[in-house]
Amino acid sequence: MIVAIGLVQVSFSYSFVEALFVSVCFLPCVLLVEYFYRQLSFRRPFDLLYFALAVLFTQYLLLLLAHALFFEEPATKLPGVLLNPVFIWLVLFVYLAPMKLIGKYLSGKSGPERKRFVEFVSDRRRVSVEVARIAYIESNDDEVWLYMHDGQSYRNKTNITHWERELGDPFLRTHRSFLVNTEVIERYDESAVYIAGNRIDISRKYRPAVQEYLEGR
Repeated sequence: MIVAIGLVQVSFSYSFVEALFVSVCFLPCVLLVEYFYRQLSFRRPFDLLYFALAVLFTQYLLLLLAHALFFEEPATKLPGVLLNPVFIWLVLFVYLAPMKLIGKYLSGKSGPERKRFVEFVSDRRRVSVEVARIAYIESNDDEVWLYMHDGQSYRNKTNITHWERELGDPFLRTHRSFLVNTEVIERYDESAVYIAGNRIDISRKYRPAVQEYLEGR
C-alpha cells in the first residue's frame, strides 16, 4: 500500500523516493485509528468528531514536519491536496481496509477456535484476563464494565458491540446493555438470566434469539 499510494503522490511533483517517504508518514495515524477507535463510544457522536479532528491534526503535523525536515521546504509548498481532510481520510481508509480484510480472511482460515485470553485497557493500564473468567459485560453510558466470577470488575471504553464480536460464542447478547457468558448461567426465565446471583434482563428485542439459543443448548 505504501508503494501504491506513493505512485499516486508522484503526480504531486514528488520524486518516487519522496512520495514513498510521504506515504510512510501516514502510518502513525493508521496505527492511531486502528488502536483507539475501539475505545470510542458510538453513543456519543462528539467523541467521534473530536477523534477525527485529532487524527487530522496529527497527520497535518507529520506532513508539515516531513517537509520541513526531510525536504527542507516551507509548509507553504505542501501540495494542496494533502491539506484536504477528505483525501487524508481516504488514504487512511486505503491503508486500513486491506488490514481488516486480511484479518477476516485469516480468522476464517483458522476456524472458530475460541480465545483463551483478551487484552484491553482499564483505567489507563493494559489488562489481560482469561475469557472463561468473564461472567457478563454491562454497558453503562460511555463505559463498559467486565464482571468476573470472583467478583472482580474492570472498566473499559470499548463499546459492547465490539465485545460481542470479539468474544463470540458462548457469549450472548440479552439486552442492549448486557452480554453474558452462557456457560455460567445458573437459571433463566422469559425475562431474565441469573449469573452468580445477579439478575440480568432479557429485552423484548433479544428474547426470541436468547430463548432459541438457550433451549438449543
